[in-house]
Amino acid sequence: MVIGASWVVQWWFEVPEVVILLRIFGVLVPVHVLFHLQSALMQGMQRQWAFGLIQTLPQQGFALLALLIFSLWERDIRLPGAAMAVSVCLTGIVAYWVFRGIWRGMPLGADTVVGEMSDGALLGVAWPMFMTASAYLVMNWTDTVMIGLIHDETEVGLYSVAMRWALFVPLLLSAVNVIITPKMAACYGRGDARGLREVVQQSARLISIGSLVVALPLVVFPGWFLGWFGGVFTSASTALIFLVLGTLINALCGPVGSVLNMTGGERSFRNTVVLATGINLILNLILVPRYGIEGAAFASMIAVGLYNILGVFQVKRRLGFYPLWIPFQGASSWR
Repeated sequence: MVIGASWVVQWWFEVPEVVILLRIFGVLVPVHVLFHLQSALMQGMQRQWAFGLIQTLPQQGFALLALLIFSLWERDIRLPGAAMAVSVCLTGIVAYWVFRGIWRGMPLGADTVVGEMSDGALLGVAWPMFMTASAYLVMNWTDTVMIGLIHDETEVGLYSVAMRWALFVPLLLSAVNVIITPKMAACYGRGDARGLREVVQQSARLISIGSLVVALPLVVFPGWFLGWFGGVFTSASTALIFLVLGTLINALCGPVGSVLNMTGGERSFRNTVVLATGINLILNLILVPRYGIEGAAFASMIAVGLYNILGVFQVKRRLGFYPLWIPFQGASSWR
């Protein structure tokens, strides 16, 4: 990223001011990686309060504070990026000190060691998850890159705002995943099939209800929400509806990715996400040239729906239950 920043900007963005930001972000990648590693360790140690705190308040707070300070001296297109760079550095420092305090307070001893994994076994679990994360990254950027290559930056801006609104729908899914992921791993590790099913399906009920409450207004009144950013953004209403429906399917299907990754199904889930990523790319190539942001949003909806629905059936096949909420039925009947 540091070396190829000029080429990337020239090929995709055509905004020379972005070059310095890409180089700064490239230098900060190791800091960002260490931050997420420390956050994951906090989650694994079931310190959800620390994980949630580090993942939300410092990042947004430092960025907003830096942006306000920078704007006192100068108004520049690069200021938001510079503010985020400052936020990454400061958040990494805060995460280190929080993790250090938690680690020192852990009662480490013989009774706390649950077992060791060889490098090969660790790689065998980590590599499919790495491939899944890489496929997610490609999927999440395909639509934006395609719009930028075929259309202009105005279309990219419209699509980005619609996407930001759609991301409100799965917020509860992300929050619940933080809490239940270590619980699912613990239940699966000790062979507690009933406890695993109860954790997943109770969480799915909470996620589904909360996501429906958020999604319905966005689908019914998309123009009103987009109009907050200006009248021109209302033209992305159809794209917003498609994006919201995709994220709603993601939420209604429950925490399928976390369930499969925590119960030995990481390879099958990787295959599903890679398949959906390929279909998303093909649909973008077909739809974006003709339909613009609406085509990109429709492709995203299909891809997200595909890997989630297939994931539901993978969970059923592996574990014997559906990881979703079926209204008006008891948990014991969700099998």
